[in-house]
Amino acid sequence: HPDVRRLTPDLEQQVRDGTLTATLAAHQILTTFGV
Repeated sequence: HPDVRRLTPDLEQQVRDGTLTATLAAHQILTTFGV
């Protein structure tokens, strides 16, 4: 999905930096899919 592809690198970096939890990152990806 193009939107997920665009979103993923930023989310991965934020999780690595500790500024975003993995759970919230997953939620953002699922929201992109409309789930």
